[in-house]
Amino acid sequence: MRRTIFRYSGVVSVALGMLFVPAAAGAQQQALSVQQLTSDVYVVTGGGGNSGVVIGADGVVVIDAKTSPESGKALLAEIAKLTPKPVTDVILTHSDGDHVNGLASFPSGVHVIAQEGCRNEMRAALDAGGRGAPPADHMPTKVIAGDLERVTLDGVAFELHHWAPAHTSGDLVVYLPAQKIVFTGDIIDARHPQHGANVAGRILVMRTGRGSSSSSSVLAEAIRAGTAPVAIVLGEADPILALGAIVARELFGTTIPVIVTAESALSTDDPATVRADETGVELRGRGRGHPTARRG
Repeated sequence: MRRTIFRYSGVVSVALGMLFVPAAAGAQQQALSVQQLTSDVYVVTGGGGNSGVVIGADGVVVIDAKTSPESGKALLAEIAKLTPKPVTDVILTHSDGDHVNGLASFPSGVHVIAQEGCRNEMRAALDAGGRGAPPADHMPTKVIAGDLERVTLDGVAFELHHWAPAHTSGDLVVYLPAQKIVFTGDIIDARHPQHGANVAGRILVMRTGRGSSSSSSVLAEAIRAGTAPVAIVLGEADPILALGAIVARELFGTTIPVIVTAESALSTDDPATVRADETGVELRGRGRGHPTARRG
């Protein structure tokens, strides 16, 4: 990971890019790690998105099911070490495969709870088929349609919050009020040193995007609302982000430049400027080597 600093109108923007590479077929599965939060609540990392495990009176509630049948099976094995109680419910925070596709290894008849947008996105992925499609026999059995629903599962109280637009069209934030624990899915990425920072009026620099299919709509809405950065600089092309800028231009008459440049331009700590006009977009560094990139 490279630390990158760009200055724009006196504001310093620091981005710490993280590269996410899917595991090759047949690659060894990432080992799971279990952390106890309270006497009956755990978080399991590795093997895809983080998973929550909540042990109730008669069964276990799982929050997100990992990325593959293999990692889903490994998650169930870790749960079996914690309790002999069966998994009865799964709450999905959103439709990304690294949170959903491990359901293929879960027992038949398990209740799957998801927000309406998540259910629709899973259906679309299933209809499209191909690698990464969700398991057809573990689609959501309970759909959350509103912004807040309170449910009690195995004697444990849950609050399921939906705020949009977010990471996808169907995100749920899962809150346990008695334990004061929240599972946010991918809405919050606490690994980034600037998570929660205001990027309005700044140049946002990333080595690569996360690759979420919702990125274009989130960027377009941010441009409309005036909360988007003034420019985005990438080390690798991200057509989904570029689409968001194009949609904002067509719908709202405003956009921001999205430029891809060589990694040498991203690795400098020297000030840089981004200029855009009808002929193209230019990134110019004023420090070591004067890195410059232009896209017409």
